[in-house]
Amino acid sequence: MPLPLANVHKLAIRDESNDTMSSHDTGIPRPTRYITDTDDDGNSFFYDISLDVKVSTDLGKGASLSLGYNTDVPAPVNLNDHNDLNVYLKAIDNPPPLWTNNGGSNLWFVDTPPGTSSELHRTMSIDFSIQVVGEIELTLSNGDTRLIKPGDVVIQRGTLHKWRNPSSTQWSRFVGINTGSQPIVTKNHGTLPVFL
Repeated sequence: MPLPLANVHKLAIRDESNDTMSSHDTGIPRPTRYITDTDDDGNSFFYDISLDVKVSTDLGKGASLSLGYNTDVPAPVNLNDHNDLNVYLKAIDNPPPLWTNNGGSNLWFVDTPPGTSSELHRTMSIDFSIQVVGEIELTLSNGDTRLIKPGDVVIQRGTLHKWRNPSSTQWSRFVGINTGSQPIVTKNHGTLPVFL
């Protein structure tokens, strides 16, 4: 079952430096969302709610998780009569779980301060994470590590992992798109639990 954002503090970020920056001092501009739509004549247009993305959850030590969009509805998504947009507008004030299990998807912006890391965690989802600012180190449960640089993409397939910003001065941002997956089942250990 997806973890409600009210419980996301379990994904706490550890401070590995003396940095006391707040999420407002990142030096990374908040992203602006541009939402397109189709009018009654079939013409495309930009919707008039191209607003800054709000910080949804403070992960601790200045790290933040911001909801860029949400389609918490069964797939395929119904784009008619603003159905998906209405779901998202409700999610702004009542944030969805970290991942959806009903075929919907979430778009998250994850900002990590210099010198901080997450704990090891696993979500029951497939995540497509695109590094856009700074660098982030990804470590898997077996100890394998990769340095993810701007433009790199990680396809996270329900694995136990942690993130660490190795910089002592620069914030990191990646954009993650995720949707729920079936539980991970291994030959030797059966169904693997969500670990947050």
